Amino acid sequence: MSFAGHMAPRWKYSRWQPDTSVEIGCLQATAARSLVPHFHNEVQLVSVRRGWRRFSTPAEVFHVCEGVILMLPAGMPHASSASARSSVTNVYLPADHAAVCVRARPQLIRSPNARKPEDILDAIGSLKIRDTPNEHDETWMAMRDLVAGTDARIADLASQLEYSTDGFIRAFRSNVGITPAAYRLAHRLTVARKCLRSGEAPVDAAYDAAFADQSHLGRSFVRAYGTTPAAYRSAFL
Repeated sequence: MSFAGHMAPRWKYSRWQPDTSVEIGCLQATAARSLVPHFHNEVQLVSVRRGWRRFSTPAEVFHVCEGVILMLPAGMPHASSASARSSVTNVYLPADHAAVCVRARPQLIRSPNARKPEDILDAIGSLKIRDTPNEHDETWMAMRDLVAGTDARIADLASQLEYSTDGFIRAFRSNVGITPAAYRLAHRLTVARKCLRSGEAPVDAAYDAAFADQSHLGRSFVRAYGTTPAAYRSAFL
């Protein structure tokens, strides 16, 4: 499958062998790399070993450089870009993992020596502060679930919630960080990602995640995760 005109795949993913519930993503880039808005159902920990990486979230923009870890809560939409010649390690933890504090918002953690996955986990394991979603957060979490859980037209959802279509799109983007359509696509990508990790062929993952076809999944997957569905799947076989 050709991805001409899109970013060449550079991210490599794998299971972390000491704890196979943990996923690792590594980037060794020789040119600036960007990923379109997406989210993960896992808590994401970002450690930069060389260069920098910038994350745009609904909360704010975070600039991650050497010696700093960014913790992104599960389900947090974000887009990212990186410097040329950057080296990055992402650790993805199940939301109920023992190392994870309950967090509703991103946080930067200073940890100069956290380069390996075990060091990153040690760094966040020392955190004592917890925060939980407030009523406003919970309202928009429910809105996200509503958008992701149905194929209904956005206009129909807006009407059901007593918004105009444009008003609902503006409110959703203001609170979630991306439009309802972009969130629905990101959700389908998380479904496909789970299918691929379980060994499904890309064509089957595309069907199960409600993509138009395998090519549609492939294009969207590369833009969001920096690798092809086939390459991602092969890392977990």
